[in-house]
Amino acid sequence: MTGYKEHPEATEIAAKLIEKHHDHLEKAKLRYLFTERPMRRHAKPLAGKALKASGLLKHFGKADFLLVFDKETWDHLTPEQRTALVDHELCHCAVKHTKAGEPRWFIQGHDLEEFRAIVERHGLWQPDVVDFGRAIQEVLPLQART
Repeated sequence: MTGYKEHPEATEIAAKLIEKHHDHLEKAKLRYLFTERPMRRHAKPLAGKALKASGLLKHFGKADFLLVFDKETWDHLTPEQRTALVDHELCHCAVKHTKAGEPRWFIQGHDLEEFRAIVERHGLWQPDVVDFGRAIQEVLPLQART
């Protein structure tokens, strides 16, 4: 297989997530694809990525965003991990509205950009790192139950 194929399972997962957590995307045109071509960022494998469609891609793809998932990675994920991955990519899809109320779609960056080594050496030294640390503390007891 070359190129990209529609991804019905991700589409189904996303519909539930949009209804529950991403109502700002209800009017967005999203397409869900998988590829067997390995995706990488900074020499690390990527399980998925969100792309804002513009220009010819928006016109011919008939989409505001494309969410692309690595098929090999997807096939090794549990259903819960697949849901988390789709949710992660949906978090990148954001909107601002113009004064006239028109949507302007954009890709939202991650809440946290940090190296583990910096946290190990200097602790939770920035407010966003502190917030992320609190979120992890809240979730850790849940992970112990699985």
